[in-house]
Amino acid sequence: MRKVLLPFVLGMVLAPLPLAAEETEPMTVDAFVARVIERNPSLAAARAAWTAADRSVEATGVNEDPMLMYAIAPLAAAQGDLSGVHQVELSQSLRWPGKNGLERRMADAEAGMARQRYQAALLDTVAEAKLAWADHADAALEIRALEDQREQLGHVKEVSAAGVAAGRRMQADLLAVDVEDHMVHERILMLTGRLEATRAQLEALAGGALEGTVTTWIPPIPVAPGASTASVPPALDKQPEIQMAHLAAERAAAAAELARKDRYPDLGVFAGLNTMWPERPMWLMAGVRVNLPVRTGRRRAAEDAADAARESERRQLEAMVLERKRAAAAAEAELRAARQSEDLSRRILLPLAERRLASLRSAYAAGQASMDDWLQANRDWIAAQLMAERAALTRFRAAVALARANAEEMTNDRLQMADPKTGEE
Repeated sequence: MRKVLLPFVLGMVLAPLPLAAEETEPMTVDAFVARVIERNPSLAAARAAWTAADRSVEATGVNEDPMLMYAIAPLAAAQGDLSGVHQVELSQSLRWPGKNGLERRMADAEAGMARQRYQAALLDTVAEAKLAWADHADAALEIRALEDQREQLGHVKEVSAAGVAAGRRMQADLLAVDVEDHMVHERILMLTGRLEATRAQLEALAGGALEGTVTTWIPPIPVAPGASTASVPPALDKQPEIQMAHLAAERAAAAAELARKDRYPDLGVFAGLNTMWPERPMWLMAGVRVNLPVRTGRRRAAEDAADAARESERRQLEAMVLERKRAAAAAEAELRAARQSEDLSRRILLPLAERRLASLRSAYAAGQASMDDWLQANRDWIAAQLMAERAALTRFRAAVALARANAEEMTNDRLQMADPKTGEE
């Protein structure tokens, strides 16, 4: 019997090689994630949006450019009198003190939110990439297990053929093995299509074709031996969603204050030369323009709307804190359950299935068990092997979910790796 692959050492998946003329080093999950971060178009769009919002701050919270006005009396000019037909004016609008600063605060908050949106998109994309890698590994692992099963069926067929030749077994046993092998082969063909589909998903996330193979190493969870996952608090201060909610509340507060300042008038100053006046002392003009905020009902409604928006953002912040705590607690619980399931599969179920298979193989050779019993034991052994390997995948997925819930990067160089031969940590 070929040595069973333990959950943390799951071999290499020989995926299709696009345009590969020779073997290349397998792409690990961290290398794949780095490729996704570098080339994923959605991340590039979020990064560009952050840059745009950051640059727009400089254009916000400043007075408008000054205005230069020139006028001429066309009828007088047409009669040839050019001495008193000109008017030139330079004007500048000035907002009430504090309005520009509040708009700048709002723009700063928007830029900060764009940055946090990019950070959230980065974490989401990394988690999505790792989960897609796990889906690819899942199909590959089942194919590998079924290939183990076909190898075992070859051994079963040899023993059965020897029994038929010696007259101890019936030809039906050989036919049963052929049927079983055909069914397993059909399953492998179906899973090959799924493997190609998950490979396509990986390439879509990476923004292009992947060269070489994709490794199916399942790294351990990012928790030291003996440490309790419950001791890892949700890092709320690092959560981009929480930061966005804080910034949205800050923006709403600035908008509410700006709505109140709208009660005060904006100003405009101007100076000009008007040669249309007959007396020269009147040619130079200077003055002030003031808008009159007389529509109190409209301004009161705007203040009420801004206050309601600020209250809404405050409540959303409270809800976001509770949601992120819930997500972290759920991820921790899922991780504990996955760890227990993996431990049960590796320590109890898989060894039992192996012993039962070995026992029935010997019993069949001695004429004390039927072919159906041996084939069923072979199926049970493969099922136990898959259960153990998928428990590692489940644990990996749970670790990815916990890292996302705590706004942390989960990379292999931060993990305690399992021993390649024993699978022990």
